Amino acid sequence: MRARLLRSGHGDLRMTDYVLDRLVETGNTFTPNSAAQLKTIQEVIALVVFYIFSVVYLKEELKWNYLAGFAMMIGTVFVIFKEW
Repeated sequence: MRARLLRSGHGDLRMTDYVLDRLVETGNTFTPNSAAQLKTIQEVIALVVFYIFSVVYLKEELKWNYLAGFAMMIGTVFVIFKEW
């Protein structure tokens, strides 16, 4: 499938393949994130951006339950990313 994607002409896929090949050649490796980790990252980023937008642009006030929710999100990130 990798060769088929590369032949499709997408420059970003070719660059990704090049970078991954260089990582393998140099011995630098990384552990890819699982689907649950990626979804957690996506949700945290979206909620933080929306929260900043709502406070700065929409002039909504900071409430204690928002802070409690963000504390729970920090706990969620810890649980999802912790190696058990």
